[in-house]
Amino acid sequence: MQSLLFGGARVGLVGDAAYLVHAHALCASAHERLWVTQFVADGRVSSDGEGIVLELCHALAEAHHRGVDVRVVHDDLRKSLDAPELNAAFRRFLTSRGVPVRIYGGFDDERLGRGSRKRRTQRRRHSLHAKMLLCDDTSALVGNHNWTGGAFGAHCEMSLSIASRDALRAVVERTPRQTADVAFLTGDRYLALVTRLVRRPRALVCVLVPRVRSRGSTRIQTLLRELVAAKARGADVPLILTR
Repeated sequence: MQSLLFGGARVGLVGDAAYLVHAHALCASAHERLWVTQFVADGRVSSDGEGIVLELCHALAEAHHRGVDVRVVHDDLRKSLDAPELNAAFRRFLTSRGVPVRIYGGFDDERLGRGSRKRRTQRRRHSLHAKMLLCDDTSALVGNHNWTGGAFGAHCEMSLSIASRDALRAVVERTPRQTADVAFLTGDRYLALVTRLVRRPRALVCVLVPRVRSRGSTRIQTLLRELVAAKARGADVPLILTR
């Protein structure tokens, strides 16, 4: 079924089997970016007996290998299901292949108290329930498909396949900040940002990393020299490493 939206966008209603076909087609055709938001992406063998989620993971990893900007955000599931382990296998598979994965743990300020008394605020956790696969700003799957074995078998799920640059501007604007901004930093971009931060006048520069390998890496050596320079400027520079 198709209709017109935003002055001519192609929109189709897709069920379980059609969703998988569309998702794999988008992953295979992506040239610039694949952005994914998911509530539950359960790649555990006990839950993904047919390997459906694993195949989607492979599709994302292959796109990343081709040079596509692949970014994934999933909920931490602490508030909603109290089961953060459900997404762990999915996340480990992708991160082990270099795909950036963020765990969404958003907070709102909840105001407490009434009247003229000083109001208190507390941090209230909220969940990421969006399920979206965005391809090259031209096509997207948006709906209620979690990436689980049940979503593609035991349950009846529905999503929309959207093909329109104009229509997807609204989707991009509503994408969680963890996906849409430049918070995903890897390789040289990460080192360049850290170097700029260390160069700023600070009273404290605290570095907590598992290990540092500077041999053969001029960028790491430059960063270490900047830490020494910060120390010479009078900043406190604790460097905390694991054994």
